[in-house]
Amino acid sequence: MQLTMTVLNRCVQFNRVVTHGEEVIKLPGETAARSLEVIYWGLSHGYALDRTAGRAWLGAPGPQGWQWEARPDATKSVAELIAIADDKIEPEFVSVPAQLHRAGPEPSHP
Repeated sequence: MQLTMTVLNRCVQFNRVVTHGEEVIKLPGETAARSLEVIYWGLSHGYALDRTAGRAWLGAPGPQGWQWEARPDATKSVAELIAIADDKIEPEFVSVPAQLHRAGPEPSHP
């Protein structure tokens, strides 16, 4: 019973780890870091938004820290996510890009 409760409590903690704010990020292909609005889904992935330039990025943890990939198609949805997190608009389902990484070796195909 104790093990079950520990696992359930850890799941609840993970579900509460959606964080947002501003962060200084150095993006690929740019020489200087800059301050962007960000929202992280635990340690699985995150989104960065440059509202002024109308640009968004999808981030994932990598061997050298967070790796950011430009996602111009996600600018509107990332802005909506951040607005929901800031209680500026009513909550609703928002479709955003994500990547799933499989742990372990890739399966072989005949």
